Amino acid sequence: MRFIVLRADRTGAVLREIVQDSNTQRVIAEGVSEVELWDASMSGRLKMSDEQLAALRRLSE
Repeated sequence: MRFIVLRADRTGAVLREIVQDSNTQRVIAEGVSEVELWDASMSGRLKMSDEQLAALRRLSE
């Protein structure tokens, strides 16, 4: 599975996921999801640190 970061900010990201057949590299599934950092105990969004945001953005390079 491969992830491509389409957008990333302090509270979440939009990711494109690609699943390929390991032998032929043919794409067998693809999806886009939006994720948010959420703290259920506080019922609120969390924010990524500079280091976390940079690591996430490196996935799209």
